[in-house]
Amino acid sequence: MIRRYFPLVTSVKDATAPAVVEVTEADNANSDVRKHLTCALALACKRAFKADGVIIGLTTSWVIRGKVATRYQNAATVSREITSFDRNAGFDAGLYLLSPATASARLGMTRSTNPNRRGNGNGKRIPRFRHYTRNVRTSLTHHADIK
Repeated sequence: MIRRYFPLVTSVKDATAPAVVEVTEADNANSDVRKHLTCALALACKRAFKADGVIIGLTTSWVIRGKVATRYQNAATVSREITSFDRNAGFDAGLYLLSPATASARLGMTRSTNPNRRGNGNGKRIPRFRHYTRNVRTSLTHHADIK
């Protein structure tokens, strides 16, 4: 997925330490709404990390430096600001936290599925309610065309 937009990337890794990124009014003024690569946070991260590129999703951010893509988890405040930004309300200037993934969410970890925890005990799955937030960027894995 990352190589589609950054073909020189050969490896991906999880961040090992948290990072604080400052979004400025200039980042907000030069950014594009609903764009993973050019939103206000992407411009701020690119500057802060001296990165070749950045991909910002609602919950995950990727920082590309050379041939390595580093994954960060967005704090809840970042996700709320992205939602606000994508709805044309702007990105509030300030400091934002990008965290390393938790131990169970690191790259390469497999999630075990316990059949006893799914369904209602008679072999039938319980339908899961899922809310989709409208007017915000889509997941990178489901997005056909990022510009």
